[in-house]
Amino acid sequence: GLGALSAEMTDRGAIVTAIEPGRRACEEAQKRGINAHRGFFPSPAVEGTYDLILHTTVMEHIEDPVNFLGHQLNMLRPGGYVAGSVPNCSEFLQAGDISIFVHEHWSYFSCDSLAAVLQHAGADVIEIRPGDVGGTLFFFAQRPAADAVLPDRSVPQERFDSDSLKVRFERSIAVFADFVRSSREQNLNLGLYCPARALNYLAELNLDCQNLRFFDDDPNLKGLYYPPFNAQIESRGSFCESPPDRLLIMSRSFGSRIRSALAESATLSAESIFLIDELMG
Repeated sequence: GLGALSAEMTDRGAIVTAIEPGRRACEEAQKRGINAHRGFFPSPAVEGTYDLILHTTVMEHIEDPVNFLGHQLNMLRPGGYVAGSVPNCSEFLQAGDISIFVHEHWSYFSCDSLAAVLQHAGADVIEIRPGDVGGTLFFFAQRPAADAVLPDRSVPQERFDSDSLKVRFERSIAVFADFVRSSREQNLNLGLYCPARALNYLAELNLDCQNLRFFDDDPNLKGLYYPPFNAQIESRGSFCESPPDRLLIMSRSFGSRIRSALAESATLSAESIFLIDELMG
């Protein structure tokens, strides 16, 4: 990224080497004084032995996460640590919520699958825990010594077989379709908050955006579109000035907070604001 975490660790006394594939982000990190190299891991520019290797929201983008972690363990001193975070997909998988799928991600981790990847790579999993907000799983693991006997650490077990997932996904699509259909049958103008999370449903159902409005808090999205849909992305301000008849908030992590804020600042009643997790369970 832009080097914020690397700068924080440097300020705390760490000797930091960073790697970042994006040109602009790497340049910004270098401006902070970070020893940042542009490229992908593993990289000949990043060699040596390390006490800690850290990556945040990276592993879901990696095609072979076991091999990715194996390279890192080989670069750690015996007893060194690897830590990081990935999106927590457990709730989405349980609910069959297809909004989780994005083209940049290869893997969708639960506590169990994350632990399995770390263990298959040869790491001693010390801790995996969900974050308080934001739908994140944090992990902390260690490279064991060559003759170490790994302790039996308990990890939450979650199993998702393909047949049950297919049933859950089909159910969530049907629930979303019924919600949109009922809004249209009642001639209600429907708004979608955090609309990027709705794109998979809209595409799966081949729905047009007639009587649909898109709202998002990201100022960089205001006035833009999600092709091929013709609903222009509106801000929270425009929502408050002219709310739709009914609103579905697609964020599972921050939906309750968004609903509370909107109910206080807009004329739309709380009963007309729905959360995706409440809708689908």
